[in-house]
Amino acid sequence: GHVGRVCGQLSAGCALVEGTLSAQLAKAVGRELTPELFADYMEFHHRRVLSPKHAPLPFHQSVRRSPRHSPEGAVSIEANGRPIEVFTANFPPSGGQGGQGAPCRFAAAAAP
Repeated sequence: GHVGRVCGQLSAGCALVEGTLSAQLAKAVGRELTPELFADYMEFHHRRVLSPKHAPLPFHQSVRRSPRHSPEGAVSIEANGRPIEVFTANFPPSGGQGGQGAPCRFAAAAAP
């Protein structure tokens, strides 16, 4: 129906913009950029432009049962064997137990 056609046109428009930008970037750089080359450039750029205090950090989060327990594991995200880097922000604790932020809780069932 109509919504399907609108979604198709939106998708085609996004593909056109992406193709145009990719072609312009390849022409400016002189070659096709792979995700790995772009990641290398961004790491270089962050080291040049950002102070260590504001630089992105590898995504890594400890997993624990509660604030009273030691970490039981960790969650990290990697791409092609390299940790992804993320910008982080620390917020003052609010609510929860002992003035600490409320913990995230979710069921983690083993796969059958």
